[in-house]
Amino acid sequence: MTSLMSSVEITPLNQDQVKVAIVVDADLVHSLLQTLDALTGLTTILRSKIRLARNSRTNDVLQREALNQRDQFYARVVALYDDLLSQGMKRTAAIKAISRDLRKENHPWGSVDLVRTALNDAGRPRRRIS
Repeated sequence: MTSLMSSVEITPLNQDQVKVAIVVDADLVHSLLQTLDALTGLTTILRSKIRLARNSRTNDVLQREALNQRDQFYARVVALYDDLLSQGMKRTAAIKAISRDLRKENHPWGSVDLVRTALNDAGRPRRRIS
């Protein structure tokens, strides 16, 4: 049995193409084609994995940015809420006032429900009287 390298003939065709001829025993043609097919499938899988890894890193960055924006929003809402409560405003009125101010800025999270949820998530839930 000869080595594969000794049975390969490479002929230049033009500047960016070459002709590759491989001489193999007739009974090895099927095995060679299966191997080449498997390698083609492997490279396709590797390309997909690389693309997924790149997208995953992009998604991680976007997710971190989204969490950072959420945390900044929470901090802002809590600061406004604490300030309004210290001025004697009731919880519902404070939430409505914060929502109104956010809507004036066309803030995407300016609804009363989102302000209330942000306060709850940020550790300012409604206190229940026992």
